[in-house]
Amino acid sequence: ASASYAGTFRLAGDLADVAARVAAAEAAGENVFLLVHHPHDEFGPIPLASVLESPSLCCYARGHSGSPGARRGLAGIAHPDLFDLNTNSIFEEGAILYYEAYPNELRVHVIELQHAPTGLPPPQIIPLAHPLVPTSMPVPAANFSAAPLAGTAPHVVAFTDLSTGD
Repeated sequence: ASASYAGTFRLAGDLADVAARVAAAEAAGENVFLLVHHPHDEFGPIPLASVLESPSLCCYARGHSGSPGARRGLAGIAHPDLFDLNTNSIFEEGAILYYEAYPNELRVHVIELQHAPTGLPPPQIIPLAHPLVPTSMPVPAANFSAAPLAGTAPHVVAFTDLSTGD
């Protein structure tokens, strides 16, 4: 398994693409939430080490090993505000991570389903490097035109979509 992992993930193009996307988000003043499959150091070397040290990166969500959790810090990475979010436990330990987004922070609740919770447990608070800014989305408006509008049955009509805001 480690040979296929090393052979597929460490492609220079893959790493360059991830690094470029993180750099672009940082330049735009955006927060980065990185979602991966394997832990960052599962197969020895840390291919994403330079990316994981970006100050815009707030969360590193991964699965594949360990217990559910939201913990500050990541072994071998010099980024004190990076949170390690382990999502591996849905089927192994019956737990999920529930996220709430606020303008300056994320709140992550580790919910252990096997204990039949009746409410949310206390969250881990993850500060965001950049405040979230509300955006306004155009309201969708359905509209169309048809031609011809009259005729004898059976009648072939051509419709044109004039909807906006989709």
